[in-house]
Amino acid sequence: MPSYRLATREDCIRMAPKLRKADQQEIEAGGYTDHAEALLSSFDGSQRAFCIEHNGEPIAVYGVAPAETWSDSKVRLGVCWMLATDGLRTHWRWFLRHSLEIVAMIEGGYDALFNLVDARNTVHIRWVEWCGFKQLETVPYGVNGEPFIQILKVIPCATSPQD
Repeated sequence: MPSYRLATREDCIRMAPKLRKADQQEIEAGGYTDHAEALLSSFDGSQRAFCIEHNGEPIAVYGVAPAETWSDSKVRLGVCWMLATDGLRTHWRWFLRHSLEIVAMIEGGYDALFNLVDARNTVHIRWVEWCGFKQLETVPYGVNGEPFIQILKVIPCATSPQD
């Protein structure tokens, strides 16, 4: 069965040539021609990054990076991301059973998680909705202005406000 742990740069390098076609398209739309460079850029910018592995092989890497926000903003916005190989599809039942736990691992310290998802990546869009993300608007993004969907998940407060 798969398991997850803290990710390493080596996980990104090993996984890059095996990325899902949809993830390759998303990376290339963002202007990257080197998939390892794209993975390492996400990993290096992240506050936390995790790896899902099976039999010692990374099948997904995901994380969260702090978003640049307006200086007067009190909202702590995290940019979440995940890239995977087809190995994740092989273990889809395990992945769905653990998805909410996986997302919860990157929520800590943020008021909301945000990112853009390639509109062609319908599997990813269904998954993020299942995990509680809402679709905002579709916007042109990347080198050719492909349609990407803004996604947002507001994280409930752990404590209730005092009167």
